[in-house]
Amino acid sequence: MKKFNISQNDSEPLYVRLSDSIRSEITSGRLKKGDKLPSKRELAEDLEVSQNTVLSAYSLLQSRGYIESRLRQGYFVCADVPQSVISSVIDKEWYSNSGQKYIFSANGNALFHSPAPYTKITHKMLTDINSDLFSYPDTLGSAELRSAISSHLYNQKDIRCDAGQIIIGSGFAYILDVCIKVLGTKRVFAIESPCYGRAVRALEENNCTIKYLSSAKNGFNIDELEASGADVLFCMVHHQYPLGYTMTEEFKKELLKWAYSGDRYIIEFDYDSDFIYSNQKSPTLLSLDKNNRVIQIGNFQRNIAPGISVSYAVLPQKIKMEFKDKVPFYNCLTSSIDMSLVSELIKHGNLQYNMKMLKKLYSQKHSFVIDCLNSLKSRENLNIFGDTGGSYFCIEYKGSKTLDELCTLLNQNSIKMLPLAVYCKVPNPNIPENTFVFGFGEHDDKLLKEGIEKFDNVFCD
Repeated sequence: MKKFNISQNDSEPLYVRLSDSIRSEITSGRLKKGDKLPSKRELAEDLEVSQNTVLSAYSLLQSRGYIESRLRQGYFVCADVPQSVISSVIDKEWYSNSGQKYIFSANGNALFHSPAPYTKITHKMLTDINSDLFSYPDTLGSAELRSAISSHLYNQKDIRCDAGQIIIGSGFAYILDVCIKVLGTKRVFAIESPCYGRAVRALEENNCTIKYLSSAKNGFNIDELEASGADVLFCMVHHQYPLGYTMTEEFKKELLKWAYSGDRYIIEFDYDSDFIYSNQKSPTLLSLDKNNRVIQIGNFQRNIAPGISVSYAVLPQKIKMEFKDKVPFYNCLTSSIDMSLVSELIKHGNLQYNMKMLKKLYSQKHSFVIDCLNSLKSRENLNIFGDTGGSYFCIEYKGSKTLDELCTLLNQNSIKMLPLAVYCKVPNPNIPENTFVFGFGEHDDKLLKEGIEKFDNVFCD
């Protein structure tokens, strides 16, 4: 078996270093198109790591277009690696943080400021520990948590659903995979492009037919959705990842009208509705749905902690009735302690307070970043869009430099900022060239200001 040379850089997670090693073998040509990779078990045993580490590395490579999964065969080097992926410049450091000081990642967050008393609540949970934590939980997820989520959705998002409609799963990809299986893998699924890579990966692993909708700065065209022949749409209503647009009320109604016109469903990923800057409430599709055509998926990685592997789906009654027949051996696979922790945070109001605090913090950070950008000499070359909420937005460069030149300069200035093109699975003529996704959630104001001041070295003509 081929031995992959894994970097000893402890600042990077092991799965990232493994994926980097495999990627190097592919781009160097030592692994050819169509070559089969070792199974998760074989590679885990050879490297003396867990199978989860190998799976995470393979999943990262698959989401970036380097490898593909074939049903009951394993993982293979892609026959057609996207050109944006193998660009000589972008490819160097495009998901590795090694050597870069300013990490402007869209996934960055300010959860380290979180006031929720996790230590106190966890200590109380373990002090008052009972046998329930050591018994097998309900396969759908703990009844206590499902009830708490039902109450949370009603109070915070005006969603009326009962606990029986909610299923719990271990992470976003797992819960989406289940929803795909319940709806049926033979359906045609549409998804916005640029897109959320983990959603695409779940669709690909189920061998679904995927139609990519060419989103622009303000969203996609309903006529394109209709023409696609899709009968399931996966979308984000609030601050879409990575374009950052929020759907208008009129467009939401058009989407529901589309769903009602046939045997169609919408899977709504409630990604950033908690952090829209405007104080005017923007309803979710599920709260507007009158005909049971919307499945909502949510998790707590943006408002509690990325390591909380608790996701949920709210299923329409008809789908819930078919659930046991289509997924007869479902098991939520979520830690009882994690479920209990989330339940406690909801019941005691800590989650609500956390959301309110983070929304205020991101809004303040956004204003600070805009002020910093406005002071740059290169500001006239930059166009900002997708800044309705959350902890990231898009920066379009309108000067004369090429994308390769910009990526080289960013790297030389110790800046990590991903081009929007890496989120596109297929070419999209509606996406402006030389556009980057800028995340500001993680750094403090001092580091943000330092990094942004270096933009003049990159974006000045």
